[in-house]
Amino acid sequence: MPMRLSQVLLMIDNRARKILNPLLERAVTPLFRIGVPANAITAVGFGFGIASIVSISMRHNILALGLWLANRIIDGIDGVLARKSTPTDLGGFLDIVFDFAIYGGLLIGIAIGYANLRLETIILLGTYYVSGTALLALSSITERRARLIQVTSERNSKAIRFIGGLAEGGETIIFYVVVMALPQYAAITTDVFIAMVAITALQRITIGVQRLSAKASPKSFGEGCGGNERDSAVSRETTSEMN
Repeated sequence: MPMRLSQVLLMIDNRARKILNPLLERAVTPLFRIGVPANAITAVGFGFGIASIVSISMRHNILALGLWLANRIIDGIDGVLARKSTPTDLGGFLDIVFDFAIYGGLLIGIAIGYANLRLETIILLGTYYVSGTALLALSSITERRARLIQVTSERNSKAIRFIGGLAEGGETIIFYVVVMALPQYAAITTDVFIAMVAITALQRITIGVQRLSAKASPKSFGEGCGGNERDSAVSRETTSEMN
């Protein structure tokens, strides 16, 4: 059941990207022409994210929501801009570090502003940690395997491979939007999202155990990283997907 839901979410993500990517392309064209570096846009987006964290901690929900959405839009813009210019590993690294910092920071902001949600935010932060650790560890190992078996197809050429799951970038955006816009439903929304992230962590651990127990081969590598792969902030500069 979680896998079927994940496939539905994948279809929604893909359709959303088809709509948003042309808009982002138009938005970044003036920036590209005047030579604005993608890393500068990433830094600006990070600033909006920090401002959103401060705002939610002070219970300025509408302001926090606007800043959060601005952070996500800018995150999409910097990826498109990076692909138009010269991609760098530094840009991809900063992008994922800043994203993870904002995701976790918003939970801290919510815990500060809403004492009744502190237990839920602690649990959710823990599930984030497990899911993110499984994601990055498996991505790193599959990248090493890819190099060992010399997988060179475009599909598997990303600097870091992200293994998909039930709760990813799109679902995270929706979660924070609901919490900020409808704080009266924040508790139940957080409980549901905790379950989704926990399922995602379990999915990734299961995939890791299955794929790493098998002998490294192009087939096993492709099965481990394909099909359910949905978005990657680190590989923003080598793929057309938006986080």
